[in-house]
Amino acid sequence: MKILTIYLLIIYFIVFIKNVVNCEIEQLMINGCEKFDESGDVCIKLKKLNFYTINSVGQPLTRDLLDYVENQLSINQDDNKLILTSENQFNVYLNEDQFKFLNEKKKEFGLEIKLNLVKNLEEILGTTIQTEMDKLKRITVLLESMRYNYNKGGSSTAYGQSPFLVRSESGIIDYNHYLNYNQLTDFMKKISNYYPNQSKLYSIGKSSLGRELWAIDLSNFQLKKNNNNKFKQNVKLVGNMHGDEVVGRQMLIYLIDHLLYRNSKVDKEYVELFENLIISIVPSMNPDGYELGQRENANHFDLNRNFPDKFVGSSSELYKKIQPEVQSIIDWSKERNFVMSANLHGGSLVANYPFDSTRDSDNGYGFGIQYPTTDDVVFRRMALTYSLNHAKMYQSKEFLGGIVNGAKWYTLRGGMQDYNYDFTNGMEITLELSSEKIPKSIELNRFWNDNRNALVKFISLPLSMSIFGRVTNNNNENLFAQIQISNIDKIVTTDPSNGYYSRLLDDGFYNVTVSSFGYKSITKSILLNPNSRENIDFILDFEN
Repeated sequence: MKILTIYLLIIYFIVFIKNVVNCEIEQLMINGCEKFDESGDVCIKLKKLNFYTINSVGQPLTRDLLDYVENQLSINQDDNKLILTSENQFNVYLNEDQFKFLNEKKKEFGLEIKLNLVKNLEEILGTTIQTEMDKLKRITVLLESMRYNYNKGGSSTAYGQSPFLVRSESGIIDYNHYLNYNQLTDFMKKISNYYPNQSKLYSIGKSSLGRELWAIDLSNFQLKKNNNNKFKQNVKLVGNMHGDEVVGRQMLIYLIDHLLYRNSKVDKEYVELFENLIISIVPSMNPDGYELGQRENANHFDLNRNFPDKFVGSSSELYKKIQPEVQSIIDWSKERNFVMSANLHGGSLVANYPFDSTRDSDNGYGFGIQYPTTDDVVFRRMALTYSLNHAKMYQSKEFLGGIVNGAKWYTLRGGMQDYNYDFTNGMEITLELSSEKIPKSIELNRFWNDNRNALVKFISLPLSMSIFGRVTNNNNENLFAQIQISNIDKIVTTDPSNGYYSRLLDDGFYNVTVSSFGYKSITKSILLNPNSRENIDFILDFEN
């Protein structure tokens, strides 16, 4: 009867919240783990709840409900006969009377219940408790959670709602709520209309379910129109690659608003960014996964294992098919000459840099093996720039300085940051912004305060550690050329439409070699001073 009491309390809790704050119903799933003690009794311990909803807007209400469930189920787990067997659901084992009663009451309770006979219990539960569980049936219970309808308003600030709204400086957005896909779309359209000369909104493609992959370019486009010779370096930020990692998504939404507003107020630091850079932001690479509350896209592919890999040919060998979200990023990256980028994730607090896989093993998977690129100094500076300007990241006890080489941490194939280094001109790092993947929305303001300065300093890096320039022939014609730095493997190329190249580089002495088919190669020795960028042009002679 204890488990029935728990369910009745849960339902009462749902009804109570619904009446108080005028909610809409959505599906909730709980993540958990199972353990057994030496006697063979069933023992449950819920994780520090990595849960998700169909729409992540409702996290404050969801979290309080789950905290309540966690407390109730922790009282006497072996009597409850509750086993968590997957990360998407929890299974409850009931006797015949309990089973019958709950089945009859499921509509009244508002529970979605799938009825299944228990099979292969030895595999699921272990032989020591096989006999005890033989006659029980299994049901899968998906609790319903609530999403507060902000348009309707509410009479309570309980259950995780902030007692007051924290507005951004512009007043266009607040720091209290997650935005779903439709709200994100509305925001992107609204802000691009509000700043027409400093922003360009477009879609880089569609998700598996047909949602737009929104991107926005931020720059002083009026300046470029008045000065066609002004070259601007391209910076890229991508969030929400994993649908259930939502903090980075919100941080990019806030960053768009913040950059545009501060530039409009003629803040010198921000004006410099808008005059010299094009900042391209995709808040949600995986909108389907976000709406479904899952890591993967709608086709159940992990997008950060789906990119072409230099050492296994392409991700098609791993996953059979490159997903539309990944292909959109690939096409966009080929079209644009990005000098650097960041991929925003959640689940830890660290700045992670290439390589993600070891290159000298057959399968690319080592264990705790540091595998740096020949641009390691640059990558470490990129990562440290973020970590040191973050409120907490650099204080990490797990990662020295709050940064880590990807392969040293754990290895993976088909990742986006390695793809960028191997196949594009850009250099990308991965930013893990929260130990908890879906924190309460009332914590978003704190996360923004922690990350705001780090994001701004990070995207400013090309202004303090790069070289750029134009490669032409003696007739002042733009050339498609390759640029290589001595003792560094990576080769960058010019954009044939304008002849410009751009590359991150730490301060020091370098030999820079430029080559183009049909032309004589040329090498220049350069000195890049600390905290500077240099414009270095090349004119190539025709081969005899």
